[in-house]
Amino acid sequence: MQSTINQRFIFVRKSLGLTQTEVAKELGLTPQAVSALEKKGNPSQGTITAFCKAFSVNEMWLMDGVGEAFAKEVQPAYKVNQPIDWKQEAYEMMKKENEWLKRMLELALGDKQQLSKYKGLRLAVSPVLLPKGAYSATSKVV
Repeated sequence: MQSTINQRFIFVRKSLGLTQTEVAKELGLTPQAVSALEKKGNPSQGTITAFCKAFSVNEMWLMDGVGEAFAKEVQPAYKVNQPIDWKQEAYEMMKKENEWLKRMLELALGDKQQLSKYKGLRLAVSPVLLPKGAYSATSKVV
């Protein structure tokens, strides 16, 4: 059992088959800093959070030894040393947002009002977006 935070850092690194250099590169630290973490076990909260996110580690377990070491899967959130394509991520997110907006615009006025009532959403109802002859929120024909 790993009774100290530095022992838990070592356990995670070795469980994932990583070197101190690989962990350091993933966290933006030097290998010497990772070595010091494993020897002294005095990480900042930022280092703990980054480590847990990068390697899918349960933060409560890393800090206190409580619970399971890894999140549901023993795989890092993203592959070690593989850069994230932020442009592609942003593009995919914008595609999803555009699809959501398109669906919202297709809803009838009554549906929009019901949705905002039950979901806590505030949907702007603009006469420009309403089909010709539809009623706006002020009951005027557009």
